Amino acid sequence: MRVVLLLFTCIAFASTSASLSQRYDFSVNLDGDNTFWLHWTVDHALGTIDVGIEAKTTGWVGFGLSPNGQMPDSDIVTGWVKDGKGIVQDRHSLGRFLPPLDPKQNVELLAASEDDTTTVIEFRRKIRACEPNDTDISPGTSNVIWAYHPKDPDTINGLMQHQKMGSKSVNLLNGRIVKPFPSGTPTFDVITDNIKVPSADTTYWCKTMKLPVVPEGGYLIGFGPVIDNKAIVHHMLVYRCDSAANYLHEDGPCNTINDKVKPCWGFSPIGAWAVGGEEVRFPDDVGIPFSGKDGLQYVMLGLHYNNEKMRSDYVDSSGLKFYYTTKKPPNLGSILEVGQIIPGDTFFIPPGLPKATVKSYCSSQCTKAGIPSEGSKVFSVFLHSHTAGAAIRLRQFRNGRDLGYIVQNEHYDFNYQDYILPLKNVTILPGDSLQTECDYDTSKRTMTTVGGLGTTQEMCIAFLIVYPAISLQYCLSEILPDYLSALTEKAESQGWGTYYGDDEYALQEAVAALNFSKPGADAAYFDYLRSKKQNVRCRGVEGYKIIPDQIVTVPTVPAEPTPVRPQCTNTIAPTSAAARVEYAFLQLLLLATVIKRLC
Repeated sequence: MRVVLLLFTCIAFASTSASLSQRYDFSVNLDGDNTFWLHWTVDHALGTIDVGIEAKTTGWVGFGLSPNGQMPDSDIVTGWVKDGKGIVQDRHSLGRFLPPLDPKQNVELLAASEDDTTTVIEFRRKIRACEPNDTDISPGTSNVIWAYHPKDPDTINGLMQHQKMGSKSVNLLNGRIVKPFPSGTPTFDVITDNIKVPSADTTYWCKTMKLPVVPEGGYLIGFGPVIDNKAIVHHMLVYRCDSAANYLHEDGPCNTINDKVKPCWGFSPIGAWAVGGEEVRFPDDVGIPFSGKDGLQYVMLGLHYNNEKMRSDYVDSSGLKFYYTTKKPPNLGSILEVGQIIPGDTFFIPPGLPKATVKSYCSSQCTKAGIPSEGSKVFSVFLHSHTAGAAIRLRQFRNGRDLGYIVQNEHYDFNYQDYILPLKNVTILPGDSLQTECDYDTSKRTMTTVGGLGTTQEMCIAFLIVYPAISLQYCLSEILPDYLSALTEKAESQGWGTYYGDDEYALQEAVAALNFSKPGADAAYFDYLRSKKQNVRCRGVEGYKIIPDQIVTVPTVPAEPTPVRPQCTNTIAPTSAAARVEYAFLQLLLLATVIKRLC
């Protein structure tokens, strides 16, 4: 279940946002008009998160975690400032009514202030939950829900219903610092130009163009989305191209001009973005060269339109804005793509499964050929799947030893695909191997989901911004077709499928014919996912094979140990007698509600 953060806040807003942003590692505006700000700092060593909330109000405020974005079953903190004194409370919600106080209070008030327009509440809590009424803050996407009221409660237990509320997805544990680009930073756009979007549900649009000429040489230092029509723009990639003139100035659906732009597909991307993402600014000492004598000169924009209603009246001008400098940085950077071969013959997920984990593998031989001897540091990672995606992880191995996850998102949100920071400082050395893991939830689907470009098809990809630059562009894999042939033969022998042969089209037809409602079919599929060997493709930045395609044995990863729940400690005064009475009363109220529904 996806973790959701509830922020019930009554806060007044002044010039405090700038000072709080300087004191906390991360800051985000939650409402879009600078009324409500969230600031936070994570201390992984201590296992705590410090939270600062500020808003344009002088009333009450709170914070919590929910399984689904609603009040029921939420872990909530409420707080306000009364007569110059800050009050913060640990609560949990049993329904759509006043959340009772927890018998044990596990939040700590750090600071509180209020003026004529702004209230600020700052507090600390554990990352890992320490008792049943508390909820973990897990790696990955959290939906932050905020609310506030213009007045303080009259009594310690007299919270009024919020006056305003909203929500925003945020990566709390591995978010990134989005620093604005310096004023006057030169830019250029790679965008479509008022195109008429086809009425198909999925369209990939390709446009090639020549980059601006910077005689002294230019270096990309970041990029961000230029979105004309949010309703249909799903994700965008900008690929480097060579200087072949026969495919310049092409502009149309990729499938209609593919023969002309095909050379660009083999080159590495210089920018990648998906729905919900924000601007990306490289580290100050990193840049990707373009123009000039040695930089890239030509690019292709690949834009995915997700036109679910298949409307024919959409006109769009979207793409990426690139920021650059003419000063050569100490390090040159590049983008590495790892994950599943798409569309791929052997990648599919049956319907009706609450969890299916598909793994792809980048071999040590590939990184040995494509990573410099000193290694390459991982700055940020963009994880990508489609609407069945539930979680994505990227794991690193060295000399057969599991080094753990580079990044992980245990609550993947298709509508919030932003770059995230590694969980620790990570350097990929030549000879390391990487494993991408994607969890899918097809419990509400009735048809088999296959790998592909469409939104209802699936992907499992990670884009890593690394420096210094590497010669490796992508390292993708898939289960060997032999294993799929064996699965379809088994399905035919057990009466839940048909074996058509071993060629590409026969395997596709066989997958479509599999009937996973039959006994034993799901178990056979999970055995198939544990196939020992995969085919790995390893390509360089110019599209060439760094090494020949190879068959590799996937490493065995030990089972994750069961997390140990941390010891609970009271960080503020024990719950009052009145609060305990209130808690007991609300428990009785909940019981009465349940009995009424049963009757």
